[in-house]
Amino acid sequence: MISSGRMFCVLICSTLSLALTSSLHAQSRRDSVRNPNSPVFKNYRPPVTAPLLEQSDATYQMWQGFRVLQEANAGDPVSQFELSIRYLTGRGFKADTVKAAYWTESAANKNHLLARYNLAIFQLNGWGTGWNPFEAFRNFHIIAEKNIREGQYILAQLYLENLIVPKNTGEAYRWMKLAADSGYAPARESLKDFERRGFGSGSSASTALSSIDTSASQRGTIQLQFLTFNDDTIKTPADSVLVEDGLKAGALSGSGQLQSAFESVVRASGKVFTDTVGLGALHFAAELGSAEALTLLGRQYERGPAGVQDAVRAAYYYVRAIRLDSPRAARLLIEVLQQKEFFTKLKARVGAGQPEALVTWSGLVALGFDRQLTDAQALQMLERAAAQNFPQALIELGICYNTARWVRQNTKKAEELWRRAASIGSREAEVRLAIASVRGSKKNPGAAVGVLADAAKSGSVLAEFALAYCFETGAGVQRSWGEAARLYRSSAQRGSQDAYRALERMYDILRPKEKEFRIVE
Repeated sequence: MISSGRMFCVLICSTLSLALTSSLHAQSRRDSVRNPNSPVFKNYRPPVTAPLLEQSDATYQMWQGFRVLQEANAGDPVSQFELSIRYLTGRGFKADTVKAAYWTESAANKNHLLARYNLAIFQLNGWGTGWNPFEAFRNFHIIAEKNIREGQYILAQLYLENLIVPKNTGEAYRWMKLAADSGYAPARESLKDFERRGFGSGSSASTALSSIDTSASQRGTIQLQFLTFNDDTIKTPADSVLVEDGLKAGALSGSGQLQSAFESVVRASGKVFTDTVGLGALHFAAELGSAEALTLLGRQYERGPAGVQDAVRAAYYYVRAIRLDSPRAARLLIEVLQQKEFFTKLKARVGAGQPEALVTWSGLVALGFDRQLTDAQALQMLERAAAQNFPQALIELGICYNTARWVRQNTKKAEELWRRAASIGSREAEVRLAIASVRGSKKNPGAAVGVLADAAKSGSVLAEFALAYCFETGAGVQRSWGEAARLYRSSAQRGSQDAYRALERMYDILRPKEKEFRIVE
C-alpha cells in the first residue's frame, strides 16, 4: 500500500506536472505565433532545401527489363515478345535491332501471333535480320489465316506485286475484303480502289512496331510500301492527279522539299494554281531531279501560266520527265505533238538557235517520237546547244558518250561534259557524276554517296535509284539488301522500270524452289 504521505507527494507532483505542462503548452502556443519556424514546436517543418527523391523511370525500366529478361530466358513467349519491343524502343535496354529481331523470332517460334507478325515485318525490311521477303510471305500467310487483319491487308498487297508469288488479283481481293470486313480502315480504302479497277469482279519502320501492344486487342499501324502501278497512265491525267503524284513521291522518298513544292501549287480550294511562287517551287524540284515536278511543269506550260501557253517548252519538260521514267509524261507529250503548228514553232526556234528547242527536238528523236531527223542531225543539235553551255544539253551529250548513243563510248568525255554542267549549277549533273563515281573504280566513293543521299532526300528519283545500287552492292556504304529493296521499291513506285527490274533481280537470287514462288515470264 502507498502511505498517505507518499500519496500526498504523488498528487502534489502530479498537480505540479499538470500545471507545468499547461503552462508550457500555453507558452508554446504564444511562442509559436511569435516564432512559427522554431524547431522546438510540433508544427515546425524544416525548410525544403532540395527536391525529394523518387525512383526514376530509367531505374524502373531497368528493373522491369531485368525481370522480363529472366522470364524470356526461361522460355516464356509473352516475355520474349515484350523483350523484343524493349530492345526495339530502348526501354530498359540500349536499343538494339538485332536483339529485337532475335527475341521476336524466339517468341514467333512458340506461336506468339503478334511476334510472328513483327518477324514478318523484320524479314520484309531486313531489320536486324537478313532480308527475306519469301519467309515474310510465309509468316504473313500464317497470321492472315489466324484472322489478324493487318496480316490479311499486307498479304493482299503482296499478291499484286508479282515479285514474291505470281500476281493473283483474286487472292488479293479475297484477303483485302476479309481485312476490310473486320473493320480495318486502310483495307476499306484499298478495297474501294480494288473494285474501281475491277479486281474481284469475278472472284471474291522502329516506331511502327513499337506501337504494337502486347495484347491482341491493340495493334499498331505498319507503314509499308507496295508496288501498285496505276492502270490509268494511258489516260490523260487531271492536274490534281499530277499534284497527287508529287505528294506521294515526296512521302515515298521522305522528301519534305518535294512535298512542299507540290503543296505550294494547291490552293485551299484544292485547285491547282501556279503563280510565280508555285512555278519557282516546281522549277526547284525539277532541277533536283523530280520526274513528277518536270511533268507538272510541262502541263502548266502547255496550259499556260498567267495565260501564256508554250507548247515547245511544255515538250521540253515532258521529254526530260520521260528520261526519268515518268509514267504519265509520254501520254501528255503525244497530245502536245499532235497540236496544230507545233513542229512549225519548234523548227522556228531551232532555226534561231534556241538551246531549249535544240535539246527538245534531239530528245524527241532519241525517244522515238519523231523521225524527221537523222541520228547525226539530232547529235548536231545537242552539240550546238552544248556549245552555248546549256546545262541540259551538256547532260544529254554526256549520256550519249556514256551509253554509246550516236557516238563511240567515251566515259571520260561524258564526265567532262557533266563537270561543265555541274560547274554552272546543274544538280542533275552532280548526281550523274556521283553515279559514275560509285559505279567506277574509285577507291573511296563515300563523298559520292553523300551527294546521292542528299539528292535522294530532295526528291531525285535518279539519285534514289543509284543509292539503292550502293546498298545492294556495298559501294561506299555497309551492304544492306533491305535498304536497297526499300529504295528500289520507292523508285519503282514512282515509275522507274530500271528499279523494278533491279527488284526482280534481287528477288530471283533468293527465290525458293517451291512451286508457289515460281513466276513465269
